[in-house]
Amino acid sequence: MREINITSVAGFFLVPFLISILMHWLARSFQISLGWSCIGVFIVQQIFVDRCVFFLNPVVHARRKSWPDDTKKWDHLFRGLMYASCAGILLIAMLVSVDPDVVSWALWTVATVVFSLGVGLKICCLIGNEFLEPTVRIQNNNDHRVVDTGPYSLVRHPYYTSYISILIATPLMIGSLWAIWPCLVFVIVVVLRTVWEDRILQIELVGYQEYVGRVRFLLIPKVF
Repeated sequence: MREINITSVAGFFLVPFLISILMHWLARSFQISLGWSCIGVFIVQQIFVDRCVFFLNPVVHARRKSWPDDTKKWDHLFRGLMYASCAGILLIAMLVSVDPDVVSWALWTVATVVFSLGVGLKICCLIGNEFLEPTVRIQNNNDHRVVDTGPYSLVRHPYYTSYISILIATPLMIGSLWAIWPCLVFVIVVVLRTVWEDRILQIELVGYQEYVGRVRFLLIPKVF
């Protein structure tokens, strides 16, 4: 895992924002629906995230390609619901044709800033936490220990905060109220998964109880 400076962190937030502006400009110029424009943003930002993690934290990049056998059984249900709700969002984006002119630049910009902040936070978590696997388990084979630096000094599960930020911005980026429903399902599932995972960590991970005493909030500082 390589060290990152403030310029790199700024880039993690700025690049997704510029990608979103480019895609929205193309949608307006060529009369492409906001749904397809948003799908383009999702694909390009995912490639950007993947490349950042590959170069800056190759250990996590490799670990996230597998699904360990000792994953908590209940996590299969949560991940299935998360995938299903994401698929619902993409389906709505493909089926609902919204003229880019319907959504004001101001409203779309606010949503895009929230989205970009979520993507940037996601990258910071993936780079700063060498134990950030896609499933819930205690990584005894990797000398699992508490990470309390970077965004983890503010809340205990900032990676999930990044997902929530991305998802709550999506309906406005798509321009469809129908997208609120699968987004809402996703957020509820993520919050429940966060609570369950935190309980497991408090019981099974050495040093996590002390970490809970230092960092009180799960997802949003001073709120929850």
